[in-house]
Amino acid sequence: IAPPRGFSQFSHDLIRHPRLSSDAVRLLTWQLSLPDGARESLSRTAERARIGACAFTRAKRQLKEEGFVHERRVQGPGGHWVTQQLVSNVPLNAAEAAKILARMPGHTPSAD
Repeated sequence: IAPPRGFSQFSHDLIRHPRLSSDAVRLLTWQLSLPDGARESLSRTAERARIGACAFTRAKRQLKEEGFVHERRVQGPGGHWVTQQLVSNVPLNAAEAAKILARMPGHTPSAD
């Protein structure tokens, strides 16, 4: 029985993914459970989930290898470079992720 509020549903395929560590699954489910429009980086989520630096690096690598996380570097106003992160509840290939990232606005100070 689902609680009346504050819950997320995840596929068994994601939770039982054979190539994702428990830290990778935890990091992904934390990210996917954030409210719509949240702009929290993976590293910040790892801090809040108490995933250590080495475990975070390994988890992020696994999520990228399996297509759940994609990143791109973009140069915003004033020449500042930022990393945009795309987190998905289904694996995306590079072309699918590139299409979605292309629709994301560039970095602006008000978007932080």
